[in-house]
Amino acid sequence: MIAIYFKDDFIRPIFGDFLVVILIYAFLMTFLKTSWWRLAIAVLLLAYTMEILQYINIMAILGLNHTTFTRMVLGTTFTWEDMIAYTLGIAFVWWMESLRNRKA
Repeated sequence: MIAIYFKDDFIRPIFGDFLVVILIYAFLMTFLKTSWWRLAIAVLLLAYTMEILQYINIMAILGLNHTTFTRMVLGTTFTWEDMIAYTLGIAFVWWMESLRNRKA
């Protein structure tokens, strides 16, 4: 929804990437029986991998540049800001899970 409705320089490209790793983590945590910190690291590595695939222009290699949905979901442009946003998103997950586990 952010990609569709926001055409700015912060919410869509930065805050959206911050949120996406949190959402992926929460979704996977619903189904997987693993420690939270392992899943958080796995989601961060997945996000980094997707960003590296953007760097090597995987969409063009696979011939998917013309597919709007795929471009929106997988992305097309590598930026260091995305890597920072993913890292901050997982840092937020780490912080929230640490607080939750401290209270438990």
